[in-house]
Amino acid sequence: MGRDNNFKLKMTDPYTPYIIGVNADANTSLILSNTSKGTSLYGITDASGQALFDLANLSSGYDDGDTIEVNQAYGYKLNNGEILTSSSIFLNQVTVSKAKINLTGDYADASIELSADGGSNWESVTNNVENQFTTTGQDLRFRITSSGTVVLTDVKVNYN
Repeated sequence: MGRDNNFKLKMTDPYTPYIIGVNADANTSLILSNTSKGTSLYGITDASGQALFDLANLSSGYDDGDTIEVNQAYGYKLNNGEILTSSSIFLNQVTVSKAKINLTGDYADASIELSADGGSNWESVTNNVENQFTTTGQDLRFRITSSGTVVLTDVKVNYN
């Protein structure tokens, strides 16, 4: 990605599955956005500085001509109706049974959800309160939906 940790691309074939690989500094927070549709994915590079974004996980999908951007995430701003969905926070052979999300910033107009099974089942959660999953799994993700303007300065997720 380069040192500025930002890039933009134009989608040309919405029927081809896309996985975007990103190289940046280790443990860098990144946000991939479909700026044409107002949806985003959140990711963190691993210890080697790599992160993968599967565009199939964008809640809006993507169409021919959509603009996809990846930027270093210093904070997140969501307008009314926008959705921020993380890529896998934890993906392993170990079952995730509980997790807690901690948002900082102005999130009064945010609906917060966690999924332990890769987004098949979402559970509504309260900020900074541990959630015991009804449906456990091995692929932890979060989703934040805005019903107004939401400005987050940080998102942290702790899990068993």
